[in-house]
Amino acid sequence: MSFDQERYLREQRAQRLRQARISAGFNGPQKVADELNISVNTYKAHEQGRNGFGMAQARAYARLFGVSLNWLYLGAGTPKDSDANLEHLQALFERLSRAPEDVQSRVSDFIEFELSRLEKSRDTATNPVS
Repeated sequence: MSFDQERYLREQRAQRLRQARISAGFNGPQKVADELNISVNTYKAHEQGRNGFGMAQARAYARLFGVSLNWLYLGAGTPKDSDANLEHLQALFERLSRAPEDVQSRVSDFIEFELSRLEKSRDTATNPVS
């Protein structure tokens, strides 16, 4: 990923973070920092896009602000979407990471196959052949 792409993603996350904070009723960065027991400068750097933040920090922010982790970190869905499926998938992938390589390969092949089928069915539905 290029530097420009990384910066763009970081800035997009920062915008969603600020939106989430304001929607959750936090008037400023200090209250967030106090609530999460982090430096106010760290939070400001995240919200202003100067520094990126990882999944663990995103999870803490999402919980505090009552928004979807998937939306906050990846920009997918809406702020009010449920993360239940995401958390379930994360747990499955953690288990899979401990499985033998041949099992990982078979599961990966299956996922690729199913996602290809899904994408093809969506393409057909949105671009019917005349």
